[in-house]
Parts: sequence; C-alpha cells; structure tokens
Amino acid sequence: MIGHYIANFIMLSPKTPREELIKIDTERGFGDAIEDYEKRWDKEPFTIASDDAEIKGEIILNPAHVHKRNKVAVIAHGITAAKEADIKYAKIFYDLGYNIIIFDERYFGESKAKYCTLGMKEADDIKRICEYARERFGSDCLIGLHGESMGGASVLRMLSSFSPDFVVADCPFMDLELLIKELAYKRASVLGEPARYVARLIGYLRYKYDYFKVKPIDSVRNSDVPICFMHGEDDSLINVNHSKAMYELCKNPLSEIHIFKGADHALSITEDRAGYTKAINEFIEKVERAAGI
Repeated sequence: MIGHYIANFIMLSPKTPREELIKIDTERGFGDAIEDYEKRWDKEPFTIASDDAEIKGEIILNPAHVHKRNKVAVIAHGITAAKEADIKYAKIFYDLGYNIIIFDERYFGESKAKYCTLGMKEADDIKRICEYARERFGSDCLIGLHGESMGGASVLRMLSSFSPDFVVADCPFMDLELLIKELAYKRASVLGEPARYVARLIGYLRYKYDYFKVKPIDSVRNSDVPICFMHGEDDSLINVNHSKAMYELCKNPLSEIHIFKGADHALSITEDRAGYTKAINEFIEKVERAAGI
C-alpha cells in the first residue's frame, strides 16, 4: 500500500493551481515580486519540444542588461508547482541584470507529458531549455540555473550532460532511492524497506521508470561547475544532509553551502529573504568576477 502510494505520488503528483501558488507567495511576503511579474516585466512566451514532452514557459527580458555577454537565469520549480512558484526567485536574478526563463516542468502547469519523473527526464528538459537560451541570447551567454526541491535535483542531474556557468540548488535530494527509503520509513517504519522496492517495481512495470537511477550526487561528483547549496535546517521532507553530502564533493572552489535555521522544506527564502538574497548575490558576484564580467 505504501509502495503504491509513493509510486503514484511521484509519477502522478497532485498539481497546485496557479492562482493558489500566487496566493501562497503573496501571503508569504513576495507580493512585490508578483506585482513586478504581473505589471512591470516584459514577458515573451515560448514552447519547445523535449523528448516526449511539450514544455511551455516565459522569457522575462531585462532592459537593464548592459553587459557584452547576455546573462540568463533558468529557474526550475518543485513537485506539485508551476512556473508561478519561480517568481520570488526570479526577482533576485532580475535585479542583478539577468534575463529570466521560467517554465512549467513536464506534466505540470501548461506543459504536456504523461507523468512526472522527479528528475530523470526533467534534467533533459532543462538541458533543452539551456540550449534554447543559447539560441535566443547567443552561444556565449552566461547561463545560471536555480532549482528548488525536484527542480534542484533536476538541475544538478543535468550537470552530467551540460555545464552552465553556475547552479543554485535549493533543498535538492542527492539520491532518489535514498529519499524514497527515508520517506517510506517515516510512513511505515519496519515496512519501509519492502515498500520502497514495491514502489520501484510499480514504477518500472507501470511507467517503465527506475527511481533508483536518479542520483544527482553522481553528477555533482563529476562536475566542476560552481554550485551554491541552500537548505533549511529543519527540512522535514529532504534532510539537510543531502545538500551537505553533495557540497563535500564539489570540485569548484567557488562552491558554497548555506543552511537556514528554522526553515522547513523549500522555505529558506521565506524564513530569511534578506539572507537568502545576500547569499545568492555574493555567490554570483564571485562567479561573474571569475568569468570576467
């Protein structure tokens, strides 16, 4: 029963309506970012094909851009959400002069796909979006990625096939097999071990999908891209140790990790917006300096 629940939650996750995402973030204090998005930012819709999915999103053009190299931030949301959940993060990058790409992950929002794969095919979708960014803004454009939860795991997993200029990974998991094991034990205690294998079997038989192959930590281990990890100390869904373990494997000396006290899952920016923004600003300043921008 638990295994069946886990498999279905991953592949056929509930979808949070756009209006609810806007309402939630407005109530959490991000009304200024929402207002900028709705009333001030110049937006350009796009649709791209990626394997078996149709990905829909928006490019937010930044008139303040003054650099010789275009700067682009691609932002990936978490499970159950849609691109509206990215707006609060988009403002940070917009204020730094970046053009922004936000999009609905496969299966969510207006994008089309049969199911969610929690990082496996999403990583390929993000790679395709990065390729599209270079087509749109030039082959030499500086590309940064921000991902939250599933989005964080997806951008990290993508590092196996594409190297952006930097990554900000907010509350990502390092290994889906490990995460399923942890969640199964929370729900079923001694039944957790068989439950995760039942989930794997259902995923494979019903969706031809092997959860155990989604291991962002392997991509981090083999990448030299600078990564900034952001994670809530009190994350009750994806333990902060996932980010800590991946940070220890980072090869690039510009990589950082920031732990936010009192923050639950995907709430670091809500718990300490000023500190979160400062951490990203300073990280990007280092990356841009190293890139000669």
